[in-house]
Amino acid sequence: MKQISVTRLKRKYPNPERGIVGCNYCVGGALCREVGIDRDFPDADQLRDAILKANRKIDWYAISDMDREYLWSLIQGVILSNDTGDFDRAWKLLGQLLHAHPEIDQ
Repeated sequence: MKQISVTRLKRKYPNPERGIVGCNYCVGGALCREVGIDRDFPDADQLRDAILKANRKIDWYAISDMDREYLWSLIQGVILSNDTGDFDRAWKLLGQLLHAHPEIDQ
């Protein structure tokens, strides 16, 4: 799979919404659509799965607990930012996740 960028996602999915009934998709939902996960408003586990599909550099089970906690905080940040309507921050955090390269726990 080609590296997914926030710039490309924002062009393809320019109007994320907060998750009100009848909405189209959120920032995390844009990524889910892109990687073939059928979730327009993913929860944290579903967004994590989409990120793992998009960023193959992350081996969720081999990284340190600290790196895993950091990635969880970014995932929660995407969801919270989107839910409060701060889409710029949600896109920024998603970009950090798409380019994360945590160290493998040895």
